[in-house]
Amino acid sequence: ARMSYQRLQLCYIGHELERDVDPIKDERVMFTPDRWQKELLDIVDKRESVLAVAPTSAGKTFVAFYAIEQVLREGEDGVVVYVAPTKALVNQIAAEIYAR
Repeated sequence: ARMSYQRLQLCYIGHELERDVDPIKDERVMFTPDRWQKELLDIVDKRESVLAVAPTSAGKTFVAFYAIEQVLREGEDGVVVYVAPTKALVNQIAAEIYAR
């Protein structure tokens, strides 16, 4: 049987994945982000594109919300693409965005 990508990562590649959380204070957010989260915020502020891939509950969504907020503040022409694995999660994120 073919092994899923997730199982492959967990079983054979986990030791290769960077796990340096290294929290760094940042005035842009109301908590202390990990180094990689701060780097994502910097990329968003430079108006560069980024693809963020990390496990569930790693802290990706707040960066997406940050990017969405930046785009909305600039006008109606900007684009943020947010991809989620399930329709339920897409609906949840959309509801949170509209609520903000």
